[in-house]
Amino acid sequence: GVIVQNMSFKVGQTLTVTGIPKTDSTNFAINIGHSAEDIALHLNPRFDAHGDHRTIIKITFTNEDFLVTLPDGSEFHFPNRQGAEKYKYMHFDGEAKIYGFEIK
Repeated sequence: GVIVQNMSFKVGQTLTVTGIPKTDSTNFAINIGHSAEDIALHLNPRFDAHGDHRTIIKITFTNEDFLVTLPDGSEFHFPNRQGAEKYKYMHFDGEAKIYGFEIK
């Protein structure tokens, strides 16, 4: 997997992850937090790789929650239980080739 440390993801910012599922893949994981042992959000999307050409996931971070937007426009809210205003650890793992991520 890909680990990013000491890059701040702050309240009000959006993290966009772009990747392509590997052949016969079923899922991948995104972890956001303070460290590998202190995770605020664990996201484990499941998908059917057949026909998926490019997968984009957007995560918008607020004081109250993480808003996750999927490629089809579906949105999910996950509480920001730790209440932190920034996280510096991200881990992307699983059956997808990550081509990039952007924090705006």
